[in-house]
Formats: sequence, structure tokens, C-alpha cells
Amino acid sequence: MPRSSGNPNMSSKVDASGSSSMGDVHQWFRSGDANWGQVHKRAADITPGKLSISGLGPKVTEEDVKAFFSRYYSTVSRVSLSRGGGTVEFRFGGERDKAVAELNGKELNGFRLTLSK
Repeated sequence: MPRSSGNPNMSSKVDASGSSSMGDVHQWFRSGDANWGQVHKRAADITPGKLSISGLGPKVTEEDVKAFFSRYYSTVSRVSLSRGGGTVEFRFGGERDKAVAELNGKELNGFRLTLSK
């Protein structure tokens, strides 16, 4: 006896479109493709990120700032300074976010840094 024989809501009959009420369940599941099982990354993690830095001492150079950040992160691509502040560019925005969380308030040449996105 078929499983649906006692339940009027479960039918294995084929309708005019050629599909059955029980046979279309497979359409709810995505088949495997090239990205199957891979962890999806946020766009902020893979796009470049820029960090604003303030509280730098008057004698701090771009090389000092790049060396400071390069000790912690390998994706520092560019540093530009202006009066007491500047920007640090990372190849990945995720590294920028980690730097803001981990290095905000650290000292560089005796001056406390303030970091922001």
C-alpha cells in the first residue's frame, strides 16, 4: 500500500504540468557548485580599508608608522601623514577593523594613538 493512501493531502498523482506534489521537494535544495562548502567572506574583509590615525608625535615619520603597523599586520599598503595624524591603508578591510580594535590607545614613540575607520 502506498504511503499516501490513507492521507488525502498526500498524493502521488501527476498534475497537468507534469510534476507531482511529492516530487518537487528537491527544488528547495541547492545543488553543489564551485563554492560548495566554502566559507563566505564579508565584503569588508576582502576590500581595501583605510584607517585614520591621530595623536602622532611631531617627529614621527611615515616609515615609523608603517613599521609599527607592519609588526602586527602584513597587509599595510600605504601610509600618508599630515599634522599630528594621517591615514594607513590596508589591502583588506578586515585587517583595518582588527587594527582599530587591537591597537587603539597603543603608544608610538611616547605618544598615544587614536585610531578610527
